[in-house]
Amino acid sequence: MNLTSSLLVRNLVAIVIAVAMSTTGQTLLKLGLDKIPMGQREHPLPLLLEAARQPQVVAGVLLFGASVLVWMVALARSELSWAYPLLGISYILVAISGWVVFGEHLSIYRILGIALVMAGAALVAAS
Repeated sequence: MNLTSSLLVRNLVAIVIAVAMSTTGQTLLKLGLDKIPMGQREHPLPLLLEAARQPQVVAGVLLFGASVLVWMVALARSELSWAYPLLGISYILVAISGWVVFGEHLSIYRILGIALVMAGAALVAAS
């Protein structure tokens, strides 16, 4: 493996880690926010105050924040036009998480959209 391919692999690994951390963080945020009573979700201040007391929300924010730090490492070593579209993988994983963890419905349109995002991410990664 030469230096260029080694750097590419390291960049891809950093992006995959950032995407995984971001996806997990988003899922944790949703898990914690779902525990907040509906009446406290209507206005931002009560929502934020109650969210700050939910362990899953706090963990989700921390994990999402850490994903930004990993993303910064990947972005510092990559072309923006190559790296940023790969973040689209998080849309795929979050949709799957919504389906698996929360039982959300994936319509045919959502599935087709996910397939298009996957195809786009694959094309960008190959470039």
